[in-house]
Amino acid sequence: MRSVRGFDCMDLALTWLPGLAPKVADDAHDGKGDRWFTPAYIGKSIVEILGDKWIDPCGDPASPVTATAAHWLDYRKGFDGLTCPWPDGPAFVNPPYSNASAWIARCAQEAKTRQVVALVPLRPEGKAWHAHVWPCAKVVIPAGRLRFVGADGQTHGSAMIGTAFVCWQVDAHALSFSLARNGLQCVVVGQLSPLPW
Repeated sequence: MRSVRGFDCMDLALTWLPGLAPKVADDAHDGKGDRWFTPAYIGKSIVEILGDKWIDPCGDPASPVTATAAHWLDYRKGFDGLTCPWPDGPAFVNPPYSNASAWIARCAQEAKTRQVVALVPLRPEGKAWHAHVWPCAKVVIPAGRLRFVGADGQTHGSAMIGTAFVCWQVDAHALSFSLARNGLQCVVVGQLSPLPW
């Protein structure tokens, strides 16, 4: 796409021809900030798959899912799940999407000694996915966009981006079936093999 005086031509076209701009739902997630929480119905599936001793390394006291974790790291008290040791047990991670690649790498590292499920932006072409997801995990992709819970405790509009549950050492099909029982249809994508050449 050509640029004109620092502006992308597509941006200019959308400004001049607003009818060409993509439609966004009135109640769509605005993508602002990182305090968006996993809906409680997903937490039911996490407990079903990981058991009741799971941990949340990026917990928030306002999250309905963090409330069901056996242990969680409270970032407000200086416990950064990216750098701090994680308590024992399987982990469910819904990391800040502004730093998802670093969290994917940390989850893959932790998965060498525990089960890990991460709810992350669906970016299958990204370097983090090629380094830490495709070689060693299975992916559960929801049909449609999730509706996250805001810091106000209310469910908000659909996310602006697709999401996926990355499963390291976790039965992705069992997670998919559990999510379906809780109202979220999904598809499972397996580990990709390296090309032979």
